[in-house]
Amino acid sequence: MENEKIEIGEISKPKGLKGYLKILSYFDDLEVLLERVEEVFLKLGRRVKKHKIEDFYKKKGRVFIVKLSDINDIDTAQILRGVRLLVELKDFYRYYEESDSPVKYIGYRVIDYKTNEILGYIVDVQPMGKQRIFRCVTEDEDKEFFIPIQDEIFKEINRENKEIYIDNKGFNEI
Repeated sequence: MENEKIEIGEISKPKGLKGYLKILSYFDDLEVLLERVEEVFLKLGRRVKKHKIEDFYKKKGRVFIVKLSDINDIDTAQILRGVRLLVELKDFYRYYEESDSPVKYIGYRVIDYKTNEILGYIVDVQPMGKQRIFRCVTEDEDKEFFIPIQDEIFKEINRENKEIYIDNKGFNEI
């Protein structure tokens, strides 16, 4: 897990003339994570470059305005449209393990509590209407399935083994 990174958002466009960036977050509570990390990474093709966070604020919903080191004008910011924003995986997990966010379950194995059959792994948390869902993939990663984040579906959560046991009744693979 050393030096591994996870995407947390995407630069949509510049904001103002001084190099601020409008970020579309992949997560609802990104501001809490950004408060706890000092640096983020920009993924430019295969290159990944580290930048210090100088300033940020939440605009609306999942939109954030971020000022990064070495990006000081609109021309530089304009070049970064569509570039992915990343943090180190260790920082991401350290924050989310302490939080109430369902994002902390990314990477957990999903198991049918009646049959003990491994259904797959949680790979993402996505909004769906007013609730959120886990996007999961089967073990061989050839199919996706979705699980609504609702208490009655989850029968047991084993944090030590990173496993979630669910009532599989009614779920279909996509």
